[in-house]
Amino acid sequence: MKTFTTIGLAAFSIAVAAAYPARAGPSITIQPENGTPFTVTDPGGCGPNGCIPLGSKGYISGGVGDGQTAPDLVLTPGTYRFTYVGHGDAVDHDTFTVGANTIHWYDPIGANFVYTVTAAGDLPFAYANLTTGYSISDSAFSPIQNLAYGLFFGPKPGIAYIGLTDLPYPGDHDFQDLGIRISIPESPTWAMMLVGFAGLGYAAFHRARARPVIA
Repeated sequence: MKTFTTIGLAAFSIAVAAAYPARAGPSITIQPENGTPFTVTDPGGCGPNGCIPLGSKGYISGGVGDGQTAPDLVLTPGTYRFTYVGHGDAVDHDTFTVGANTIHWYDPIGANFVYTVTAAGDLPFAYANLTTGYSISDSAFSPIQNLAYGLFFGPKPGIAYIGLTDLPYPGDHDFQDLGIRISIPESPTWAMMLVGFAGLGYAAFHRARARPVIA
């Protein structure tokens, strides 16, 4: 009975750890500002589901008029992963840059980097079309619409997408010319705790099986 109690407590601890992760930590928020509401409905040559998943909702930096502001991606202090999800049917040499990290149009799908934010605020990113020479950065609005970006909510908290369109708005309206997924890497602390609890349960069960039976 004692052994089963120990195993039960270990299982319960694992369940609690999974249900109540650490609350303090990095978070991703999209602030619409005056961005235009948008839903991704065109895969843009990225396959049936699109580089940015079809049905994703968010806001774009184009189509709101001169003097308006673009949507912002706000991050709290922490570490974030930026993963290249594809470039659709784009043919120009587009790039995405955060700090000293740059993803190019020709990089393999899945290429990624991590970036640490030390103070809450807008993500300082930039898109550039090296073929045409145009560029656009966070919170910027381009009246001539040679470049525009979109910020899209992911399927769950802790995931968001940034998509580029590199043709005059609204001609290329899929925002799949260079797609980036932003995610929060899982904390190793909780993973190690889960492994530790599982190990305790296994050790208790193993000792119970090894204990000799006294008549």
